[in-house]
Amino acid sequence: MTTPFRLFPALVKWNSPCSTCDTLAVMKLLATRKSEQNRAAVDPWTAVHLAAGLALGLMAVPLRHALATAVIYEAAEQVFERRACGQSFFETSGPEVLPNALVDMVAFAAGHWLGRAWNAS
Repeated sequence: MTTPFRLFPALVKWNSPCSTCDTLAVMKLLATRKSEQNRAAVDPWTAVHLAAGLALGLMAVPLRHALATAVIYEAAEQVFERRACGQSFFETSGPEVLPNALVDMVAFAAGHWLGRAWNAS
């Protein structure tokens, strides 16, 4: 079966400047396989971050406390995934790329906003 991602490869790849050289590196925008986890800007864990933000928003946790917790978690995850035990625990080959961590934070904040908006309705 052909997935939309195979029909439209431009939807799942984007060019970003390589931080260690003057060339462009191609990175996937959307992970479509487990092996692409943490290597693309959006992976299934992005939905988990959205849901966590939504839960904290529904519980009326202040945004600054919720975001501080999420940022601390992301930083700890970066350190943990650089070790063999962390890669084994998360079943990944290494730490998240920066765009993935940023998208996860945006998804978390969006979920929080949705939760607070629901409570205000």
